This record gives sequence, structure tokens and C-alpha cells, in this order.
Amino acid sequence: ISQVDYSFAQCIGAGEDESVLLALSRLSAKSREGNLCVPIEEKLPERLFGEKRPLMRKGKLVYLQRNWYYENLFLEHYGRLNKVKPEKDFGDDAEGLLGEQRDAIKCVRNNAVSLITGGPGTGKTFLAKSIIKNSVGNVVLAAPTGKAAANLQRSVGISALTLHSLLKVRKG
Repeated sequence: ISQVDYSFAQCIGAGEDESVLLALSRLSAKSREGNLCVPIEEKLPERLFGEKRPLMRKGKLVYLQRNWYYENLFLEHYGRLNKVKPEKDFGDDAEGLLGEQRDAIKCVRNNAVSLITGGPGTGKTFLAKSIIKNSVGNVVLAAPTGKAAANLQRSVGISALTLHSLLKVRKG
């Protein structure tokens, strides 16, 4: 655990309990790695949880408050947008696509909003290029971070946004 993460835990008022400080240090480190929440078994002080507090909890999962907010806001928008009937149509060119990528194309055809996820080198960009190539109508590309959006835009050749800018979210 880094000193930055440990300092974060102390800063939010975790107290002196070493196990609590280490658990919150883990949460801070995982958040920087892109995780929205982490399972924490340690008993954390209730004073740290709540809407105007630094942490939120869902079962044994603990979130930084801002991550909780953005996850719930995203799910709200996703649910709303996914109720819309798709207006797009695709050609049948599936050249070079693997089985899972072909399945993903079927999902894109049937849903107004599609999320493509996977680790490095799993074919997300190749799939995005295929979707764009075969798309008739509007396609909007978005990625979780500015760096990811810039990489996607450079690779695919059309504008890509961050999820936050796509949804135009602002914490009020």
C-alpha cells in the first residue's frame, strides 16, 4: 500500500485502527486502477458512510462516494437509453470476426446502446471498426477515460467521447 493511499485513509477520518486504514488504502489504490468498488470484510466506522460522507456501501462492497454517484447515474442513463428501439441496421460483412465478436454484432443490432468490454488485445477496437464499417445510421463511440477515448478515436478514425461527456453529467 502506498503512502498516498494510506494518507487518504487517514485524511477521511478513518481513525487509528490499522486494519481500517489498510482496507481504505486498498479501496483508494483499486479506485485509481479503475475499480469502482471493492469488497471489504473489515468493520468500518459508520461515520464514514452516507450521501455527504466519503464512502458508500452496498452489501460488502465499499465505494468512494463519487464512484457510487457516477455508477448509479450511469445505470440510470443506460436503462433509459436502452429502452429506445434501435434505429440502426448493419450489413452482413463479418469478415475476420471471431465467434464472440459475431455474437456482439448481434447484440448491437438488437439494442440501442451496446457496451463492448474486455481486456487488452481482446478485439474491442477491431469490433468497433467492424460495427462502424457495417453501420447504416448514427454511431457514437465513448470510452471510460479521456485517454481511452483518444486511443479509440485514433484507431477507429471517428470522434470518440468520454462516457461523462456523452451523458453530459455534472454532479449537482
